Amino acid sequence: DDKIFVSSGYDRGCALYSVGSGEPKKLWENKNLRSHFSTPIFLEGHIYGIDGNAGSGALRCIDAKTGDVVWSKDLGFGSVIMANRKLVVLTEKGMLYIADVSPAGYKELSSGQVLEGKSKVWTAPTVCDGMIYCRNASGDLVSVDVR
Repeated sequence: DDKIFVSSGYDRGCALYSVGSGEPKKLWENKNLRSHFSTPIFLEGHIYGIDGNAGSGALRCIDAKTGDVVWSKDLGFGSVIMANRKLVVLTEKGMLYIADVSPAGYKELSSGQVLEGKSKVWTAPTVCDGMIYCRNASGDLVSVDVR
């Protein structure tokens, strides 16, 4: 509608603003989702994202109306995208998780170590034609067939 969600890492936090007519109005602000670089996902009144900075993080679902944490799952720091109504999380240590998108709780469908080594994995996964592509800072690229 007329809302903008803003989130920042380094312990800054997040806020929801109404940007209808007149000056923007802050509806709420807290530290429940501190997104370092992965863009949060909005779906049906809930926001899903990685809370934290390099070294530690958790996948969280927050209520967009109130900013309250609905659930949190310690998966580690990384990035999250949504594909085919599934959350695809790739951690900085190379773990790939696929989970249902639901405010009812974290429901993992699949997981596995797809990249190993000392090189950080800070690139968001990419989904194309039933394949998930994952890359690390050294340039290693793997594909996972999820058809």
